[in-house]
Amino acid sequence: MTSKLNPATGELITEDEYAAMLLIEYEDAVRVAKEAYENRDKLKFLIFQHMDERGANGIPSDIFECARSNSYTYPRKGQAWLPFFDIFSPDDLKKCYTPPVHGSGTWNTAQVKKFSDRYGTVATEVLERSRELDTKLTFKRKETKE
Repeated sequence: MTSKLNPATGELITEDEYAAMLLIEYEDAVRVAKEAYENRDKLKFLIFQHMDERGANGIPSDIFECARSNSYTYPRKGQAWLPFFDIFSPDDLKKCYTPPVHGSGTWNTAQVKKFSDRYGTVATEVLERSRELDTKLTFKRKETKE
């Protein structure tokens, strides 16, 4: 059995002890990262809540840039656009839908929007119902001028 050097103590340890040490350290790192992400998400929620209470999309600060931006995304996979199979012609479907190779197929959003306008209300309603709000927080420390 070979030995490894413990980086923390400088002692020789067995391969099994080394592997166990690596796994324990990894487990701890995963726990710390999970806690950090949960804390970040909680703070992000509180920042958005603070903005909402003031009807604002930012928080004025001499130290930080903090702003919310909203955009809309459309699903490229999933169930939301299945009605287009009954709305679009087969030729138009070929231009905007890629059948599945492994898993579900994908949609070309630009083409779907173009065809929805062409097909009218029934298609644009499917498009609008599938629209998802994507809210982002821009946050960084302002550069100081010295």
